[in-house]
Amino acid sequence: PRLSDAVSVLLPDGDLNVICYCCTSGTTAMGFDLVEENIHKIRPSIPVVTPITAGIRALNLFNAKRISILTPYIDEVNREICKYLQDRGFDIAALTSFQFADDNDMARIAPESIMDAAIEADRSDADALFISCTAIRAVDVVERIESKIGKPVISANQALFWEAVRIAGYKQKIKGFGKLLELEV
Repeated sequence: PRLSDAVSVLLPDGDLNVICYCCTSGTTAMGFDLVEENIHKIRPSIPVVTPITAGIRALNLFNAKRISILTPYIDEVNREICKYLQDRGFDIAALTSFQFADDNDMARIAPESIMDAAIEADRSDADALFISCTAIRAVDVVERIESKIGKPVISANQALFWEAVRIAGYKQKIKGFGKLLELEV
């Protein structure tokens, strides 16, 4: 209910190219349409990006149909993430979770632990790995995970950043954060 209020303080007199709503599970719970509607009440012409919608676009770029998922969430949230992705045509090969309920705990997960869990989460029949949640520091290890599992890894923050900078007009490759940011699209 306060999303529109928050948007109203984002450079109220300035130009914006894109607005990012930085919560994967929040978008799945509310639905992208409601997020966008509340942002557009204040900034009607600004494109809206969320981690899950950007993640879906990224997975589609890699033609991923069957995916493995790593999350920090409890099962109730995991079910929503899986349903959201399945409703958009993805087959879930496996879901691995840290089972945290609190964002503060999620933010304290060490990148090395994320890497180990990501390798465990991967399945040989999956086309890609999706790492959900903007609170975790997966982007720090995306490139290393891709090197280890030999397939695209899409993390929430990486996808959000990728789509936002592309909408804003930046088209150059960005090295060090996985295959997605090295695409020229």
